[in-house]
Amino acid sequence: MKRNTVILLIVLFYTVLTGYSQVNRDEINGDWADQQVTLTNTPEADVMVRVGDIDNLGFGWPAEFDPFSGSSTPSHGYPFSPGDGDIDGTDRIMVITSYEGSPPAGQDGYTSNTSRPENLPRPITMTYDLGGIIIGSAVLQIFVDDFQAPVWGANYFVTINDVQAPYIAQQINALNQTGPIGKLITVTIPPSHYHLVNSGSLSILFDDLTTGAGDGYAIDFVKLLVNPESFTYTGNLNGKVTSTETGNPIEGALISASGLVETFTDSQGNYTLNNVPAGLVNISASASGYVTKTGFTDLLSGQTVTYNIQLETAIIPECDTLHFPLPGTATLFTVLSPESGYVCGNNTYGDLAKADYFQPGETGKHLFKGYFDFAVVSKQSGENPDIEFKVWDNTGAGGYPGTIIGMATLPLNQIFSDVEAQQITEVYFDPPVTINGPFYLGVVLPAATGDTLALISTDEDEVDPGTAFEQWWDDSWHAFSEANSWNLKLTQGIYAQYCDIGFGIGEEQIYPGLKVYPNPTSDVLNLELEPGIIQGQVVLTLFNYLGQAVRSVKINPDSENTVLSLSDLDKGIYVLTITGKNFKISRKVVKM
Repeated sequence: MKRNTVILLIVLFYTVLTGYSQVNRDEINGDWADQQVTLTNTPEADVMVRVGDIDNLGFGWPAEFDPFSGSSTPSHGYPFSPGDGDIDGTDRIMVITSYEGSPPAGQDGYTSNTSRPENLPRPITMTYDLGGIIIGSAVLQIFVDDFQAPVWGANYFVTINDVQAPYIAQQINALNQTGPIGKLITVTIPPSHYHLVNSGSLSILFDDLTTGAGDGYAIDFVKLLVNPESFTYTGNLNGKVTSTETGNPIEGALISASGLVETFTDSQGNYTLNNVPAGLVNISASASGYVTKTGFTDLLSGQTVTYNIQLETAIIPECDTLHFPLPGTATLFTVLSPESGYVCGNNTYGDLAKADYFQPGETGKHLFKGYFDFAVVSKQSGENPDIEFKVWDNTGAGGYPGTIIGMATLPLNQIFSDVEAQQITEVYFDPPVTINGPFYLGVVLPAATGDTLALISTDEDEVDPGTAFEQWWDDSWHAFSEANSWNLKLTQGIYAQYCDIGFGIGEEQIYPGLKVYPNPTSDVLNLELEPGIIQGQVVLTLFNYLGQAVRSVKINPDSENTVLSLSDLDKGIYVLTITGKNFKISRKVVKM
């Protein structure tokens, strides 16, 4: 009893002297001292998951300071070490892996005051149970400390479950937290990564394997919000969007704040975004005929910030669809007895994935779409699993598939419908995948008994060298042409469409209930809308890359299918803008 009294007096004395306190609890975050918390039906979201205690790396918060208000903390001391119960990867100094003692632009105090291996980057892992909740949206809130990529020349990447998350890295690489100071960032998880959230376990890693920069950092806590409805701490943004070349206002530009709040500019180029989550805000602006622009601004709770944007006229990008059309005779190879199944699909050998190798002529382009020509699909399990489509770099042994650099999913039912309609399955990568060298694009085969996928391919030895690869049951990768594999030189029906940075990149959006096909097309374009997803009249406008409207059609909400004739248009890339009362999206269209 006497010992407890002494400890209490020490804590109270420390609080009086410094003004810092670590005692808090609320219905949004739970007990701030807890290392792992899962709450359902909070005022902010259907599910809130947090790892790491909310304690400013163990320093506590200044009196009257709220870490969710968007404010940066005052500077604090260093070095420091995690407490006995701190979640791995939180409340500790970490220095990027590529740092080897000779940084090209100097180093920060975190780097010079810590040493290997204690300061190596560690993933932060959260586990949870969504309880069957369907993900409609998902957000990460991360309290980050002392990231200074612009100062020390770091180039961070972020992975979630070993999958690249550039939407987080973009914000991290914009931070300059000299002090060191801490700050909350809010990041929207794109739909293509919902399957990661649905897994019930997220492992988040911040690192830099290339620059050797002397940049250290720390993470206080990470929050996951599933189906967020409102944020307690918000501010407002307003501004004007104009043309860089002419200074004229741009009407109809889409303005987004961290992917959470969106609006369009009026006839004078003005916009207003209300109830934007406080913290570092990622603002993007896009408009037909202009290059999309992204920037960052600090926003405190209750504050209104003016942020003006200038957009440059877009340069017509060069796009390529690699391996299209299929460079040979369309063939479906079956496996001979005693085994069964398909060479380019599920078989009794237990193959896990099929992929094709691509060696683009240029680097720095973006893969935003893949086409998969399936010849066979079976869904005998009675389920509708999500099928994963992945992009790998070539850093595996022997130049085979290595790190996953992009991923998207489609339900098996969607692929089944595509095969029934005799059309190629289109897979959008959101965000687009940056291509800086040879890569692999492929599909992870369904695992449930009876579910089957098989791709068409070229006939035997029609291509040399073959580009087809597969992942065996033991996770090892093999070329189809290997003697211990199929000993076949093939190209599979997998096509990669990639473009340089130009008009429309990043604007591709998948809207529930909307289908545009076939794409690419040589004659007509079908627009299919599920009944009830739109309100009022919808306008379809097709733009060429000079920003000129070449088609404009109005359709009524009861029109479930509309056909646009493109037969008289030149071959090339177009953008179809679909505008309704409750939405506006764009789709890139290829006329072959």
